[in-house]
Amino acid sequence: MILNFQTPSEKYDRSFFAGFLSYLKQRLTFAVSTEEAAPRIILLSPDGKSWNVTVDNSGDLVVAQNTGTIKER
Repeated sequence: MILNFQTPSEKYDRSFFAGFLSYLKQRLTFAVSTEEAAPRIILLSPDGKSWNVTVDNSGDLVVAQNTGTIKER
């Protein structure tokens, strides 16, 4: 499944991220269990790069490019 979303502005926009999180929740609800945690999700950008999305101990989202050079878990 490929999810497309508009590119965020350079300046932080609270409403953009609220909409983005709502969109993710809507599109990924069927794929994510409410009884089982997943360590990450992988999203594909329009240019074909894949991105790991994780959460840190503060609850902040962390996004890093998935290079595919190592087996990431």
